[in-house]
Amino acid sequence: MGKTVRVRIQPGQPVGHIDTRKVDATTEADIARHMAEDEREAMQDAARYARRVRRKLGLSQREFARRIHVSVETVRNWEQGKRVPTGAAQALLRVLDKAPEATAVIEQYEGVLSLVEVAPRGAPAANVNDSKRKIVSM
Repeated sequence: MGKTVRVRIQPGQPVGHIDTRKVDATTEADIARHMAEDEREAMQDAARYARRVRRKLGLSQREFARRIHVSVETVRNWEQGKRVPTGAAQALLRVLDKAPEATAVIEQYEGVLSLVEVAPRGAPAANVNDSKRKIVSM
């Protein structure tokens, strides 16, 4: 883990030093390379996070995928850094990381989760009876 440095910023006082020669010498190719490196690091961070949450729960990839209603391939892609969990999956990982006992709640509603779709915020709630689906406004 990195070292934490605390700095007190005073209004009107210059903060730090910028090497303008270095900034001026930076090419578009350098910027693109740095952006690609940052993206790779972010993907690996997300992969480590997904793996850590699953292991914290003591589950295999297959069992974890079943419990959170995604394919095993999706979990593998997350953990190998090929894909990043987004939206609801990302939120669910955060919940499971902070409250591992939430898996019991998810299991309780296992049959219900696949029957509920979430409408965008502010959209009117509508009941749809085809295929036993119910759209819920959150």
